[in-house]
Amino acid sequence: MTIPTPSLNGHALRIGIVDDDDDLRRALRRLLITAGFEVAAYASGEAFLAADDAVDCLILDVHLGGLTGLEVYRQLKETLAPPPVVFITAHYELLGEIESMGTPCLPKPFDEQALVEAIRRARRAD
Repeated sequence: MTIPTPSLNGHALRIGIVDDDDDLRRALRRLLITAGFEVAAYASGEAFLAADDAVDCLILDVHLGGLTGLEVYRQLKETLAPPPVVFITAHYELLGEIESMGTPCLPKPFDEQALVEAIRRARRAD
């Protein structure tokens, strides 16, 4: 199923993916490109922060080697214009805590439609 993707001034939204699972990161990248997004993928929070990449939304795994997703999120919140964030996690016990911060959180596994809708929700909340 192809899901219409949002755009910004007629251009595809640029989505960042931060996940230390190589297979999942590649699969998410392919999925989002197929859905019409531009995508930049990073294996760690440190790599994303060092790249200083401007993204329209960030897909951020909660449990990463090195900085955790929550630590990356806190650092981003200290910047002038942090991107909207969608957390992803296999640790269901954290869903309520993360969503109470006003940030969408998807439990793994999730499907394309749930991910695109979470991106939309994150951008609306921003």
